[in-house]
Amino acid sequence: MSDQGRRDRTRPLRRGLLLVGSALISGSALSGCSLFQREAPAAPQSVVSGVVPAQWSAPATGNTAATAVADNWLADFNDATLTDLVEEAWAHNSNLLSAIARRDASAARAAVDKAANLPRLDFQASVGRQRQINDFLGGTALTPDDAYISRIRLGVGLSWELDVWSRVLDLSRAATGDVVSAMLDVEAARFSLAAQTASLWFSLLAADRRLTLSEALQASVAESLRIAGERERSGLLTTAELIRQQSDDAAAQIDLIGRRVERDRLARQLEVLLGRYPAANLVGNVALPPMPPPVAAGLPSSLLERRPDIQAAALRVTASDNRLLAAKKNLLPRFSLNGSGATQAKYRDILFDDDSFTWSIGGGLLQPIFDGGQIRAGIRAQRALMIESIHRYRDKALTAFREVEDGLATEAALRQQREQMQRMLELAQRNAALAQQSYDNGTLDSATHLAAQRGMLQVELRLLDVDTALLNNRIALALALGGSPIVHASPASPEAPQTAPAPVAAPIVSESNAPAAPDAKDAAAAATPTAPTADASADADAESDADAGAAATEATGSTEPGPAGDTATPPPVPVPAPEPVPVPVPVPVAVPAPEPAPLPVPEPMPSPTPADVPAAAPSTPVDDAPAMAPADNGAAREKATSSRVETLQPASLTWVPLPTETSPRLALLPL
Repeated sequence: MSDQGRRDRTRPLRRGLLLVGSALISGSALSGCSLFQREAPAAPQSVVSGVVPAQWSAPATGNTAATAVADNWLADFNDATLTDLVEEAWAHNSNLLSAIARRDASAARAAVDKAANLPRLDFQASVGRQRQINDFLGGTALTPDDAYISRIRLGVGLSWELDVWSRVLDLSRAATGDVVSAMLDVEAARFSLAAQTASLWFSLLAADRRLTLSEALQASVAESLRIAGERERSGLLTTAELIRQQSDDAAAQIDLIGRRVERDRLARQLEVLLGRYPAANLVGNVALPPMPPPVAAGLPSSLLERRPDIQAAALRVTASDNRLLAAKKNLLPRFSLNGSGATQAKYRDILFDDDSFTWSIGGGLLQPIFDGGQIRAGIRAQRALMIESIHRYRDKALTAFREVEDGLATEAALRQQREQMQRMLELAQRNAALAQQSYDNGTLDSATHLAAQRGMLQVELRLLDVDTALLNNRIALALALGGSPIVHASPASPEAPQTAPAPVAAPIVSESNAPAAPDAKDAAAAATPTAPTADASADADAESDADAGAAATEATGSTEPGPAGDTATPPPVPVPAPEPVPVPVPVPVAVPAPEPAPLPVPEPMPSPTPADVPAAAPSTPVDDAPAMAPADNGAAREKATSSRVETLQPASLTWVPLPTETSPRLALLPL
């Protein structure tokens, strides 16, 4: 073949290469201009860096140094039942399972976007039979009137868009950011669900306590009404005074009904969070736990890296910027490679002969010229979405700062409020004790005596509201600081100590001032001076040990001995104790205290609440202190542990602190 012939054959190829080279040069020049630069800040935290202070403005309640906020804050309340409830909620709550499903859907969409950057290989097969009629020439020996032609074709096709400008890679990065954001959303939902469960649980415990106090108040008012009726019939009391007593009795009964309704409402709310039917069957007749020590708030600047919801918002800013960049690159030319190979024949036996193979290979170039403004409109839409994600991040960060500031300020105010409420309770208890003494001596009438008892119970109701608000505020503060409620969650030990219910008039004491649990010798020594004889003392000690042993067996559900060196240690024997020592554990109270009237109550006896003894038994009889245990706690714990979902974290995003889980990655929780 002559040189001229070769040049003629390669001329189309040279023209194609020249066109591709020109497109590459022009595209490279365009990609370097400002239009194709990133618009979002490299670090989303910079959008709020100018307003973040060095320290919290609220008064400090704990260590505010640059130390990590403690995780596993749920264990600070020392309530094994609460831990069981949280794990049950994590296993069965519909909102959390929905968040997990959204995460899995996001992971699947990311896989789709990633596949677009890879070559596509298809298998092709076709079989056909055709009848051909030769009407024009007429039938001859070589060209019959009609003919039947069979075709069998097998082949493969290859297509691949060359990601010259990293457009597909930007979309894949955006999808990966969405996956990690969805995983962080699951973590945030788990933290929030744990906080809601704990808050409702403590509110339920407080509601049970309020119901008990309201029943005592109503009984006291009823007794006052009975005495007033007798005095009115004797002419010692006017009819107007009797009517006032009747009105007080009606108000006390109305308040008691409201307390029961509120208690059942809280139980139903908690049951829905746990995925149960709202039948108000949960029972929480145990005392509120003592207030944990002050929390370490850390520094404001570190909050943005601790909270999973803020981390998710930051990743969404980066993902939206990647999508904006990919939308801009739609203005650049696209390059593609296409190829195919096949074998085609009339008969199966010659299908794979050398002469039956065909192939083709080629490249493509697509440069948008006129699309009616579709590409630029898409760029504007993606830019608006990116700006929205930046403002959402800023709002979420500022909201997080507000939540922490509110929590710190509220806790400081509530602690001061509780100190004053505790002082009021002490005065009310002294007044009630003096009234009881005067009544026993016959120098005080029963109506005044009952009024003093009611005043003491009303103050205790107000103190209970403060304690509940303080515990709920601590939960909200721990959630705002981004601490994990459970680290390496596992079923709680059945030997964890339960908090015994406090007497009707006993205030909740803090952990720092709670009386230490006496050992067996101290309990016997404390009981000996009160016994009239040695035999009576021995009988009393034996009976106390037997009752305490039965209580420990029923509370723990096991008769196995404890750790070595503590096998035969009986629980502390309840003995007469001095009046409870107030402990400053403030709690903000936004609900007005009820004003019902209670019955005379026995002198308060503080219940020891050992916080560090692993197998301590309740210090009150089992009948007086039933420990609440939701149905099938053991099964719930096993389901919760087996259905935990591992939160994945790509190596390129190792700054995201996610707690370790136990189940396969991206696995759905079983319903």
